[in-house]
Amino acid sequence: CGCGLRACRCATFWAWRTARRSTYCDTRLESPTEMPTISVVEMPTAVRRYGLVVSFLELRRQIFVEKLDWPLYSYEKIEFEQYDTFNAVYIIAHEGPVVLGGARLIRTDSRVGTGRIRYSYMIRDAYNGLLPGMPKDLCYQEPPVDPATWELTRLATRQNTDVAGAILDRANEFLAHQGGRTCLFLGPPAFLRMAKSMDYKPDRLGPIVKNDDGSFLAFSCDVIPDMAVRRSAQPKHQLKTRAPLTELS
Repeated sequence: CGCGLRACRCATFWAWRTARRSTYCDTRLESPTEMPTISVVEMPTAVRRYGLVVSFLELRRQIFVEKLDWPLYSYEKIEFEQYDTFNAVYIIAHEGPVVLGGARLIRTDSRVGTGRIRYSYMIRDAYNGLLPGMPKDLCYQEPPVDPATWELTRLATRQNTDVAGAILDRANEFLAHQGGRTCLFLGPPAFLRMAKSMDYKPDRLGPIVKNDDGSFLAFSCDVIPDMAVRRSAQPKHQLKTRAPLTELS
C-alpha cells in the first residue's frame, strides 16, 4: 500500500499505544439514567483525548469481531483498519472514560497512502474494487470526491438507549459547523430506517447487497444545520427509545 500508508498507520498506532498505557475503561457500566457526553475527537489536536478512541476501537472489536464474527483485522483488544488514521474524526458517547458508543467520520476527498494503492473512504473504495469481500455494486454510480461530503461508518453502541441517535445528531451538528452538505452512510437496512425515524431524509445510493457478513446498503442524507433546534422543540413524549444499531433488523 506504500510507505505513506504505513507511516500514517504507524503514527496512529503509536498514539494508540501511548493512550492504552494511560487509560483504563471499566466496561461494566449499568444503563445510564441521562444522556452521556458526546465528544468530537479530531487528531492530532485532540491527542490528549485519544484514550476515548482507544476504548471505541475496543468496543468495535467486542461488537464486530467477537459478537458478529466479522473477519476484520484486530490487534490485542482493538479493531483497527486503514481508515483509522489522523484523517478520521470520531464522534464518541461516553460517561467519563467509559465509552458507550461511537462512529467514524471521513471527508470524501481524503487520501491515505502514497504507493500503488491509495485508499479514500470505505464506500468509494468498495465501489472501485479495493476491498476484497465487499460488493462492488453497492452504488449505482461512482461515489463522490467532495470536501463538503463526508462518510460515516463503524457506528456501534453498547446499550439499549438513545445513544446511537445522539451520536448521529452530534455528527450532523459537527458537519454543519464544518460546512458539510451531505453525509454518506454504510450499514444494515435498519440504519436507513433509523435515519428516517429521526427525521433525516435518506436517499439510497444503491441496492441492498450481501456478503458473508450479512446485508447492508449505502445511502446519503443532507446535513440539517438546525436539527438541534428541531429536537429542542420536540415534545419529550415523542422521543423514541432506540436499540443498538447492531441489534436492529
